[in-house]
Amino acid sequence: MDDKSLTKNNADKIKIKLSWKRWFTIPILLIFLINVGFTTIPNYLRLKEDPRNNTATMVTYQRWGVMPNQLVIDLWGLNETASKIDVTRMVFHVAEKMKGRNFDWVVLSYRGQSRLKIEGNFFSEIGNSLDQQNPVYLMRTLPSQVYSMDGNPAYETWSGGLIAVLGQQMDDLNELHDDWYLDDMK
Repeated sequence: MDDKSLTKNNADKIKIKLSWKRWFTIPILLIFLINVGFTTIPNYLRLKEDPRNNTATMVTYQRWGVMPNQLVIDLWGLNETASKIDVTRMVFHVAEKMKGRNFDWVVLSYRGQSRLKIEGNFFSEIGNSLDQQNPVYLMRTLPSQVYSMDGNPAYETWSGGLIAVLGQQMDDLNELHDDWYLDDMK
């Protein structure tokens, strides 16, 4: 064998290796671009419409980057003026932007770690009714629709007198924020 045939053989092997990498990379890149184009960017733009949302950094994406039936709302950071109401409002704005989409679950994450999840039907309900419904009602009923990552209800469903139920629901809302991100910030 001469040097030319060895070089040609090596070149063919390199082409095969490059071809394999290209065919592996292109679908991954396409999935990423679709995720960003249909989920991340629209929600980013919606959150930027309201200047009150500048108190927190929230990113949305499909779970694992490829699961269109699961939306992740990932809270990356808060500034010192951010409140629980600000974060809740941002979740509601995402629900409003995604109201035409159906999700099985919406995962609440903090810095990439999944903490809690909301049933997709309730999340759609928030998005569809946000402009007509009292936001305080949506806030106080939110915790009863939140689940731990293992699928068990994270908070109670309350019954009884109006004042007692309202108080318990607001306590649950505060606890939701603690469980989602505040405990890690302490």
